[in-house]
Amino acid sequence: MFIIIHVVIYFEEIVLNDISKIYQIENDSFKHSWNISQIKSELIRKKNYNICIKKNNNLLAYAFCRFEADFLEIMKIATVKSLRRKGLANLIMSKLNDFCIKKEINSIYLEVNSNNLEAINFYKKNGFKTDSIRKNYYQKSREDAILMSKKIILL
Repeated sequence: MFIIIHVVIYFEEIVLNDISKIYQIENDSFKHSWNISQIKSELIRKKNYNICIKKNNNLLAYAFCRFEADFLEIMKIATVKSLRRKGLANLIMSKLNDFCIKKEINSIYLEVNSNNLEAINFYKKNGFKTDSIRKNYYQKSREDAILMSKKIILL
C-alpha cells in the first residue's frame, strides 16, 4: 500500500514581514551573514529580484538578486538547515533562469567563499563556471572569493 502526500510549496517575493526568518536562516547559513539592516536595504533597493519559497506561510528558502539590463547577480541563496539537499535551491535556480529569460538577461554572476565547497559544487552542477579568484576578499577572515558566471540561452 502506498500513501501519496502532496506538499504544496509556492514562490513569492520577499516582503518586510519575512526579515526575522531570513535573519535566522542567514545566521545558520553563512559565516559572513547579513544583519537586519542589510536585509532591509536589499528589499528596498531598485532593480532587485528577491524571492522565497514558502509552505503554509513558512519561509523555507530564499534568494536575493540584483539585475541590470544584461545580467543578474546572485547576492544570497539559502535554505532552512533541516531542508538542505532537498532540491529547494535547485527550484530557486530554475526560477532565476526563468526570470532571466523573461527579462532577456543573458548572464548570471555570483561570488562565493572559496572554502564553501558545498555551494561551489551546487553552482557547478547548475552550469556555473569559475571566472576568477579574488585573493583575501573577505576582510575579517582573509579568505578568497571565487567569481562564477553562467550564460543564459535566450530563445
